[in-house]
Parts: sequence; C-alpha cells; structure tokens
Amino acid sequence: MKNRISPTPNPSRPLGAFVSKYRRLWLHTALLLPLGVAAQAPPMQSPPTLAVRDANEAKFWSYFDRENSRNPALKWSLEPKELGLFTNPENQLLVPDGFKPDGATWATIVVVPTCGGTKASTRDRIKEFLNAGYAVLTVESYKPRMTPNCRAQVVTPPTVFKDTLDALQALQTVPWVNKDRIFQVGYSMGGFAAAWVSSPSNTAQTQSKYRFRASVGHYGSCAYQNSLTALVLPFLRNDIDQPLLMLMADGDLETPSERCFPQLEELKAAGKAVQWHIYPGVTHAWDQAESNGYGFTNGWGKQVIYRYDRNTTEDATRRTLAFLAQFK
Repeated sequence: MKNRISPTPNPSRPLGAFVSKYRRLWLHTALLLPLGVAAQAPPMQSPPTLAVRDANEAKFWSYFDRENSRNPALKWSLEPKELGLFTNPENQLLVPDGFKPDGATWATIVVVPTCGGTKASTRDRIKEFLNAGYAVLTVESYKPRMTPNCRAQVVTPPTVFKDTLDALQALQTVPWVNKDRIFQVGYSMGGFAAAWVSSPSNTAQTQSKYRFRASVGHYGSCAYQNSLTALVLPFLRNDIDQPLLMLMADGDLETPSERCFPQLEELKAAGKAVQWHIYPGVTHAWDQAESNGYGFTNGWGKQVIYRYDRNTTEDATRRTLAFLAQFK
C-alpha cells in the first residue's frame, strides 16, 4: 500500500472516539424501539442513488440524520475582507489583497480544517490560497457551538459534512463568486469531507442542491475504523462524479491511506476522476508546526506522533493548486 503513487500529479483525543459513540447511540435507539420513542424522529432513508448494503450501513445513515438535526446551522460572514493581522478567518469570506470585483467572478476555496478547528497552520494555508488568487471561506464547526474540537462529541463528522455543504450554498448568494469554480480543500476531518462531497448520493443525503467543482483531501482517508472490532465508516463512494485528489502519508496511523485501497485504484480503472499521492516517511498533520511532537495511543494500540514536515507541506499545497487550476 505504501508505494501506491498516482501517475498524476489537535485535539487531545483521536478522531476515532466518535465510533464508540455511534455504537452507544445505535444500541440506545434499538432499546427504545419497542416503546415507540424512535418513531418521533424522521424515518431513516437511504441515499437516493446508493443502496443500503447491510444493517451497519443503515445504522450509519440513521445516525447521520440525527446528528444533522441536533446542531444549529452556522452563520456566515459574506462581506469580503482581506486577511489582516487581527482578522478572524472563521466562517468569514476572505479575498486577496487589493480585491475589486468590478463585474468579474472569482474562484473560491472552502477550507475545512481538522477536528481541532482553525489553527495557526490553517491560517497559513488560507494565506497560500489567497496569494494564489482565490477567495476563501473557512468552515469553523466547533467554536460557534461552544466546543473547541471534536473530542467532546458535540460536533461529529456528519455535522462537519453538512457545514461544508452549507458553506457552498451560502456562496451561491455572493454575486462575484464564480459558481462553477467553488472548490473544497480539507485537512484530516476536512479530508474526510473532501471524499464525502465527491459523491452525489452523499450530498443528496445532506439535502444539498449544490456541488463543488472538485475537492482535495490532505491526510484524510476514504473510510475510518477506530479498532479491529469497530465498524468501518465509509466516506468515499463508488458513485463519485466529481474530481477528487487525495494526499496521504504512509506513516499516518490516525487516518491510514490503506483505507483508500483498492477502492481508489478500482475507481480510476473505471474512468472516475480520482488522483492521489502518498508521501513516504511522513505522518498525519504534516503541515501543523504547532502540533509537532503531539502523541497519543490510537484504538489499535499504536503510538501516534505528529511530525511537521515543511517540504511535504509546500509540495501538498503546490499539488493542490495545480489540481484546482485544471478547472478554469
């Protein structure tokens, strides 16, 4: 797995903690069914273009619907601002220095950070995209809901996925945004979102009317499993119909690249617009200088340590911009 290279171009607890919560909630719902309590929620439906494969998949969609209904929608600041020293980039539409719409339309990137939310490294990535001539809207899912990150389970992946598509919908109201060139770029949890939004069945489940032109995931994966006995949570679907670039690391023990194979290879062979690159000798969170040396034991009993890598960070941004530049 580690040598699969495409021919084309922090929280204090690991992401996988939400898996155990899934299982507790599913069990709780199952116990309440005889009492009719679960009937108060909307009936669970499978995505319109994706058949439910098994009971675990049905439980995933049911949980997805409940999570999306329990958090209020984010509010977006859509008046354009330049990124100054004291500018808060969270859920704020930012524009390059000297921005003047003048009847022109601008390509825009929706940035979705890790489950630790907006950090110093996020701000660095925003600057890089602004300097490349993109407007940027960064999705901060946690702080507006009074939680610093995903570990408290206030905000879980389904909510982040919905927030991402809500940002896309909000941008439809901005006259100078080029609606055909709105992209999504995500990191870790945001990398999961990149895989998620590439599928029409996934976006339909989120009741989104709009689609990104393309998406890029940095140190995310195509599915997630917290331990050997935990459920596998699927993010990338075989009905993908939008271009997707997955940038991953062979030393990533938190969101292993192995979870993308052989699926990515099969999708590419089927003519789907998927690309990927795996960085050798690199770990999760390669662009987070502020998290260098952070460690924990994951659900598989392996010691995870983040290592900042400047060369990988620069190359990943270069690959991202080259990928997006194809869609003019």
